[in-house]
Amino acid sequence: MAEFPVFISYAHIDDEPFPPDEAGWISEFHRALETRLRQVAGRDLKIWRDDRLAGNDRFWEEIRQRLDKSVLISVLTPRYVQSESCLSELRRYAEIRKEKSGTARVRSPIFKVVKTPCEPDHAEPSELRDVLGYPFFQLNARGVARELRLTLGLEEKGRYFDRLNDLAYDIKEMMTLLANDEAPPPPTKGVVYLAETPYDLASQRDEIRRDLQQRGYEVLPARPVPWHTPDFRQAIRADLARSALSVHLIGGGSGIVPEGEEEPIVALQTGLAAQESGARFFPRLLWLPEGLEAKQERQKSFIDRLLTDRSDHPGLELLRVPLEELKTVLQGKLNTRPPAPLPVKATRAGVYLICHECDLDAVGELRDHLDQHGCDVDLPLFEGDEADRSEYHKELLRMNDAAVVYYGAASEAWLRFKLLDLRKAPGYRDPASPPLVQAVYVGEPETPQKRQLKMNQPRLIQCPGALSATSFEPFLADLASARA
Repeated sequence: MAEFPVFISYAHIDDEPFPPDEAGWISEFHRALETRLRQVAGRDLKIWRDDRLAGNDRFWEEIRQRLDKSVLISVLTPRYVQSESCLSELRRYAEIRKEKSGTARVRSPIFKVVKTPCEPDHAEPSELRDVLGYPFFQLNARGVARELRLTLGLEEKGRYFDRLNDLAYDIKEMMTLLANDEAPPPPTKGVVYLAETPYDLASQRDEIRRDLQQRGYEVLPARPVPWHTPDFRQAIRADLARSALSVHLIGGGSGIVPEGEEEPIVALQTGLAAQESGARFFPRLLWLPEGLEAKQERQKSFIDRLLTDRSDHPGLELLRVPLEELKTVLQGKLNTRPPAPLPVKATRAGVYLICHECDLDAVGELRDHLDQHGCDVDLPLFEGDEADRSEYHKELLRMNDAAVVYYGAASEAWLRFKLLDLRKAPGYRDPASPPLVQAVYVGEPETPQKRQLKMNQPRLIQCPGALSATSFEPFLADLASARA
C-alpha cells in the first residue's frame, strides 16, 4: 500500500498553465518529484496536494492522522505569501508538528521550494524564514526571474533536475529521521562555512554544497542568515567558529545591504571570515568565475581590492579557476592535515629563489651572493608534469624562511601570478612558524613596466646594471629578524 508522507502547499494560481499549451508548473513538479522520491527511497510513495479551489477542511481531516510522520513542501511565490488560505495551511501544519514532536528539531520538516522569488515588501511567513530554500528559477541579465521547467533547454533542465534530486534526497533523509524520531546525525568529516551568495551564483553554491554533503561534511549556514535582524553578525561568527574553513563565491552581484550596514552581504561575510583568521589559523578560499564582470560599481571596487591588496592574509587563497578545479582545491584543503612545525635551521636561512626558466642563467650571481651571506637557496622545479611542479612550489614556500621573486626576462603577467602565490603562502605554512620574508628582485632587461613598478610588500629590490653589495642588506636584516 502506498504511503502519503509528503504534502505540497501551494497557491492554485501558480498551477495555471503558462504558456497555455503546457502543463501547470505545480502539476509538473508533483509528478517529477514523486517519481524521483520513489526511486531514491526504494518504495512506493505518494505526494498529496489539495487540487481543488475549496476543500481545505476535507484535506486536513484526511491527512491529520499521518502528520506525525510527514513533511510539508511550501511552494513559495508572491501569491503564496499573500494567500490567507496558504498561510493558514502552513501555520496549521507547523502547529500540529509542534504538538506531535513536543520539541523543536534541529532541522525543520518543512521544505521551501522557491518557484518565484518574492520582492522585499512581500515578507516570508515566519515558519519559512529560517528554512533553507530550493530555488527553482534563474535570473536573466536584467535580474528578472524565470521558473525552471522540464520543457526548457538542456541547461535549464539540468538545473531543474539538480534541485529536484537534492530535494528528493533531503526529504528521504528527513522521513527516516521522523520515522525513527531521531535528530540529524553529526557530520562525519568536518564542518565548512559556505558563504551565502546573491542569485547569480546560487546554482554554483548549490553544486559546492551538494558535493560537500555527499562527501560527509556539514555545511553552514544550516539555515538562512537572518539578514533582517541585528543578530546576523553573531549568527555568522558562531558558524565560522564551528568551521574548519570558509568558501566564498564572488560574482557580479554584491547581494543585499542589511539595514544599518554600509557593506553588502558578500563583503560582510569575507570580512567576518578574515576576523576569524585573526583568532586562529583559518583557511579561506575566495573563488571568482572566469570572465567575471561586476554589475555594480561597488562590487567592482570590492573585486579590485581583492585582486590588488598586498597585505598579509594568513590562510587566504584567491582562485580564478573552473568550478570543478575549485572542488579539487577544496578537497585538498579538507584532506590535508596542518603541517608539523619545522625545526628552525641552526645557522643558515632557507631562501626560495623563484625565477622563470628563461632567467635560470641570470640568477647565478644572485644565488652565489645569498650563499655567501649564509643562505641555502632552492630553485623551482622546471621538469615533470604541472601537478608535480605546483606541489614542489608549494612545499618550498612552506619550508623556507624567505622567498625572492627574480623579475628578469619573464613577462609582467608571470610576475603578477607569482605575487599571488606569495599571498597564498601563509595558507601552506604552519601557523606557529614565522611569516615568510618576501622580496622582488628586479633584474635586466630594463623595461618601462619595471621602471614604474612600485610596491610596499613584498620588499622591492632594484639593481640596474650589476648586483650591488648593499642591495640585499634590508632583506637580510628582515630575514635575520624573522629567525631570531
